[in-house]
Amino acid sequence: MIAACRRSARAVCAAGLQRAFVAYVIIGVLTQIVDLASFSLLAWHRVPVELASTFSISVATAIHFTLNKYANFRNYDRHVGAQLRTYLALGAVSLCLQIAIVSFLTRFLHLSPLLAKVVTNGSNFPLNYLAHRYLTFGAGIRQSFILFWRSRRSDPG
Repeated sequence: MIAACRRSARAVCAAGLQRAFVAYVIIGVLTQIVDLASFSLLAWHRVPVELASTFSISVATAIHFTLNKYANFRNYDRHVGAQLRTYLALGAVSLCLQIAIVSFLTRFLHLSPLLAKVVTNGSNFPLNYLAHRYLTFGAGIRQSFILFWRSRRSDPG
């Protein structure tokens, strides 16, 4: 009986994680359309790729946070301000990576700006999902590190 309850609990948890991941992908596709469309429009008007990338990801970020906060993860354990600060901190890291990669791909590998943007977005996706799932809409950066270090200290190995 207890084993059946554990299996049921694992199945419910797995279904919740799958739903969150699928919703994250759908929200991600929507925000990528906004991101790429605004980036393309700006690049077409010969706005430098760094500025175009900054603007387009900023708009996409606002949409992404709002949809993930209220429609996907629905985490209300932490105040929205704390989640937004975490989200923006992670977004700043992602933005720096994106600008560096887009710049490198367009200037040194001579990819088109749009292709460089698509490659960069795809490469950042897994890291961004994990960061937002466990840091932004989870325990938060500070609490996650505290829990991590406590678990390392209690590890006998």
